[in-house]
Amino acid sequence: MKKRKIGTRGIMMITTMSIMIAAVIITAVIGMIGVRTTNNIGIKNYKDTMTDGYNTEIKTQVESAISIVSHYYNLSQDDKLSEEEAKEQALEVIRNMRYGTDYDKDGVNDGYFWIDDTDYNLVMHPILSKQEGTNRKQLKDQNGVLILQNIMKKANNGGGFNEFYFTKSDGTTVAPKIAYSEKFEPWNWVLTTGCYSDDINLNIDSSDNTKQISKTFRRNICELIVESIILVVAMVIVTCIIIRRVVKVLNIVKEKLERISSGDLSLKIDERYIKRKDELGSMVDNANKSMENFSGIINDSKQIAGRVTEAGDNVKNMAESALEATDQI
Repeated sequence: MKKRKIGTRGIMMITTMSIMIAAVIITAVIGMIGVRTTNNIGIKNYKDTMTDGYNTEIKTQVESAISIVSHYYNLSQDDKLSEEEAKEQALEVIRNMRYGTDYDKDGVNDGYFWIDDTDYNLVMHPILSKQEGTNRKQLKDQNGVLILQNIMKKANNGGGFNEFYFTKSDGTTVAPKIAYSEKFEPWNWVLTTGCYSDDINLNIDSSDNTKQISKTFRRNICELIVESIILVVAMVIVTCIIIRRVVKVLNIVKEKLERISSGDLSLKIDERYIKRKDELGSMVDNANKSMENFSGIINDSKQIAGRVTEAGDNVKNMAESALEATDQI
């Protein structure tokens, strides 16, 4: 079976479309990377903002708890309560305080407080009440972080945040926790509360804003893909039209050269192709002029050949006349 050769038109179309499609794909990929990067930055900024919000919340809650403890301390200072009674009532109020978002969607707010004294003894913990009175100075998390010692350092410096791993209220799940601690100087109490990072992330990921950001990202990707497809189709159509016109002019020149090579000089090229203001127009014009000059040379050669033939006939006639005269003599 004879192989079919790819013509000029096919080569031009394949080359041009390959370059354009590659350019569109590269542009689309860069666009997708840009959209994804923007999306990731948006989600990160939102998470950072939300995390800062949770940190502000636990700090505010500790300050509120400090004000309650301070209230009972003032009652003891005013002799309205004994110091022991004030401490007991303050502890009972703090033990029952709850705040925050219902992360588990069980209808119960999960935020609570616990109190240690400056000697690292656990004074009150609403979840770990059996451990109250124990010394926790050497308490470490799974990474070896000395939890209470770090808490005391921040509390003695006016309050601050700490991060560590701690067991959740179910008694088995260990998760990273962000806690804020502040010291109540008169009673040497350090009040602490915190929230688990995985709960915060779960709450952020399930929020309407995060879903909207992800939805917008997916929509932008789909729009970019559709736009790329439309652009490729449009470029293919435009390329086919342009190449078709270019090849048409080349075929006209090719046809004229083929007819001239067979001796036919009668073909005339349409003036609209000669008057093109581009390289193809110049090529057609030059080819046409060359063919006209070549045709003129051929015509001149024919005329010269005719004159030579005529002169030859005259010489022949003269020779015949001389021969006839000779015969008569």
